[in-house]
Amino acid sequence: MPSFEPLYRFFGARVDDVDLTSQLVEAVFAKIRAVFERYSLLIFSNHALRDDQKIVFSRWLGSLGMTKVGAMGEGMELLILTNVDPDDGATTPTDHRLDRTHHANSLWHTDRSFKKNLALDSLLSARIVPPVGVETELAGMRVAYVGLDDETKQRVEGRIAMHSFANSRKQIDAELMTVVERNEILPVSHLLVSTNPATGENHSTSPPVRFTSWICRSTRERR
Repeated sequence: MPSFEPLYRFFGARVDDVDLTSQLVEAVFAKIRAVFERYSLLIFSNHALRDDQKIVFSRWLGSLGMTKVGAMGEGMELLILTNVDPDDGATTPTDHRLDRTHHANSLWHTDRSFKKNLALDSLLSARIVPPVGVETELAGMRVAYVGLDDETKQRVEGRIAMHSFANSRKQIDAELMTVVERNEILPVSHLLVSTNPATGENHSTSPPVRFTSWICRSTRERR
């Protein structure tokens, strides 16, 4: 059975003694899911997962979303993030569209918040990892909500936020999105605070990079 080591008191846990390359059984996944609901972030070290194995494991969590138009892996169940130019195999320079896209992705955001149907989670697996400068920074919005004062919790309760994929792109380059992306990836609205049905805990769904406005609220108040 898998073993778990919390990384912090309320956020993040390392999972050992489980092989994600083999077929899981219900009892093993149930333990993994329970710890995920408690700590929000799980780290599985030293797993050389093939794409098909990652998809099989991901489906334990539910149906998978398709990669958006204009991204590497468009229309697939996998999103490919790389700084290697597919045309010549070289590392992309800073003025390359891929590099600028990664700069936009590095802004604080919740994955797929620009979609009508929010994602339960994201599963990341690395193929080639440089020795330095590649840390992925993560934040627990459930823990952040707990830390809010009562006045702020009351002020944001029931509020609706507009999410726009373009909002993050234009902070890097006003022309970064293609015409097709602009036509197909339209702003959507989500509750500013949601409740996890598995635990009953509240969390924010609206990091500022894609959070463009509260309904009927000013830009000043939104920020």
